[in-house]
Amino acid sequence: MNFEFSLKYFKINRFFSCTFWKEIINYFLNSVIKRFFKPTI
Repeated sequence: MNFEFSLKYFKINRFFSCTFWKEIINYFLNSVIKRFFKPTI
């Protein structure tokens, strides 16, 4: 039971860290694109 629980926790942790980094990269790219390619409206 303990081993199973730690395995689940590890998977969840890995998943969250993956999405966390994706979010950071997305945010960074969006800010850079908005800064350098501002739509002239």
